[in-house]
Amino acid sequence: MSNLDERYQPPAGQEQPVAKMPLNKEEWRYAGKMFFLMSFGTAILYGIWPAWERREQLAESKLISERPGDVAAILTVFSTRHFGAVVALFGVLMALFLVVRKRRKAGMPPPNHGLFWPMFLSVPLGAPLYGFVMLGAGTAFVRVVYGSISSYTLQVVWEGRMIAMTHVGLTLGTVVAIGYALLGTALARGAAWAYKWPLLVSAVCWFVSVGSMELLAYPVKLALLPIRLSPPF
Repeated sequence: MSNLDERYQPPAGQEQPVAKMPLNKEEWRYAGKMFFLMSFGTAILYGIWPAWERREQLAESKLISERPGDVAAILTVFSTRHFGAVVALFGVLMALFLVVRKRRKAGMPPPNHGLFWPMFLSVPLGAPLYGFVMLGAGTAFVRVVYGSISSYTLQVVWEGRMIAMTHVGLTLGTVVAIGYALLGTALARGAAWAYKWPLLVSAVCWFVSVGSMELLAYPVKLALLPIRLSPPF
């Protein structure tokens, strides 16, 4: 080794700094597209699910046989209280996994910089948006299956989502987004390790999203009680 080579070697025992490898513009566009597709599709499916799950039960019940559409619409809202935030978090986790998977297939390392703000903002801002998507999908499904919904029920449903449910989504979305945004680099490394199992990762991401919101729901409610901002769970 020449003297010139020796001059530029790092001191013994000192590691070379890790290069920053953030996502480029093309990768951000891909991640944004995946976030939208995953979240939007999940919101539609989950908006329909409560009414679909109870359709036979509603049809057989004599107490509500006269207005099953109204009951189904209200059930749809109260079964998706904070799921706008769940869907947004699921979309964020899947977008991160898919963009890292794309990198891994190209032989590139996962991103290790610049993930905090996009992950932090996407969940609370996406929560009310996907809450409305779920509500629209659910009420549209109820109209098709049950024929009609009274104007009063629609008013109750939409006011419930616009006031109470938006508060829930923003509150929980903000709290849970902080934790996952701080873990962004670690999640990217995990995605690089598990990139060969997309279906398994999808299932894990969904259960993690649901579990995170369920664990935080009541602590957040108790924390906001003293200032009278507690969301209705």
